[in-house]
Amino acid sequence: MKIYKLISLFAIGVFLISSCGPGYNTDYPTPNSKSDPKDVFPKKIGELTPKFSAVKELDKKEYGGVMATYGEGEIVLEGIMAFTEGGADKYVNDKVAPRIDAYNSNGRARINGKWSGHGKKSSGEKIYAWQNGQWVFIISAKNEALFDSAIENFDLISKEK
Repeated sequence: MKIYKLISLFAIGVFLISSCGPGYNTDYPTPNSKSDPKDVFPKKIGELTPKFSAVKELDKKEYGGVMATYGEGEIVLEGIMAFTEGGADKYVNDKVAPRIDAYNSNGRARINGKWSGHGKKSSGEKIYAWQNGQWVFIISAKNEALFDSAIENFDLISKEK
């Protein structure tokens, strides 16, 4: 009888986790290490064009990272590649998870070895981050409409149907 209770609790937990978070498909091939960021990130999101810069505070021996800032920071896309085994996990734990936790409403999970996290502030600002192999990607936007526009234009993520 105990095994049925455990299975039921597990099934309920999986259902709650999958139904509470945003439904995004991030199962896309990652860029190679020599990809030009201008080819990875959208050339435009609406009328906003990107300014590229290095992701700040990266240990250059362990990570490479590019940030695309659209407009005056209305949308920011980040791509961080870990050079070592386990490096992406470390980056998620040390840098991304605390950012997600700073949002009023947030959640994060690792399901089948894939990590993702999301958050929303009372101001409407949203963030979504995910790990795909040795890569970590982060999307943040000032509001829901800008966030949705970023998702629609970024080839490495889509809304699940």
